[in-house]
Amino acid sequence: MNPAQPARTAILLSALAVACSEDKSFVVVRVLSSLPIANVAQLGVNVTDGQYSEQLLYPETPQAATALLQLDPKTPVTFSVSFRPTFKADVTVDVEALDVAQAPLGRGTGAPQPLNLGGVTYTTVTVTPPTCDPMAPATTCGDGYTCALVCDQNSQPNRLCFSAGRANPGEPCTDTTDCVPGSGCFEFTTCSTVAQPVKTCRKFCTSDADCGAGSSCIADVSCGNASTSLRICSRPCDSTGDATGGCAPGLLCFIYAGGITDCACPQ
Repeated sequence: MNPAQPARTAILLSALAVACSEDKSFVVVRVLSSLPIANVAQLGVNVTDGQYSEQLLYPETPQAATALLQLDPKTPVTFSVSFRPTFKADVTVDVEALDVAQAPLGRGTGAPQPLNLGGVTYTTVTVTPPTCDPMAPATTCGDGYTCALVCDQNSQPNRLCFSAGRANPGEPCTDTTDCVPGSGCFEFTTCSTVAQPVKTCRKFCTSDADCGAGSSCIADVSCGNASTSLRICSRPCDSTGDATGGCAPGLLCFIYAGGITDCACPQ
């Protein structure tokens, strides 16, 4: 699918009551996602019956940054596609979620549906985010993206791509989109409050060699009580100066075995 091709206009569901006619057929598409996907600017859509196909973007113009679409497992984004009577066989709909830079956030394909010629055919497409590698975000997500862990409602770990930010490891963050590629935003729960959470970017690692001088691949990452294979680097700090040692607000500098320093909650 090439979303850059000239797009057909997706006809809104509310228009179906007056739009149906004998020379056109319609497919109403309900789009869900296996996991929540935020910041969707457009959906790239391909409809095919195996011989003919139609491609479009929904909405035709990307959503503004303040009104981006959100996909989730329960509340569908719904729209309809119209096409001429060249389509005869069962139709299959493929949907790709795109961000503001037209980079893919996930993709899904609905089951083939018998075409209701001159009428309305209904289909549901579930978009699945791509699995990625936090240690190789450029390769598995693309330039300008980072790969981080998301825990679902059952505390199951999922690795998802996010637009990367500019905050370096150790600097404060609100969420993963604030952090540079190769890192994620982690909350220090023991010294956080609802009103004032303490969060910093932390670099992912598999060994001490990934972390640099004065840092160690020291902390395991988990989803609730479920462990994962991911770890993050300690944050080097100056334990000989004042207690903060260059740590982010709310954290202090501690020294551990082997001379490794890290920023952590006050004890």
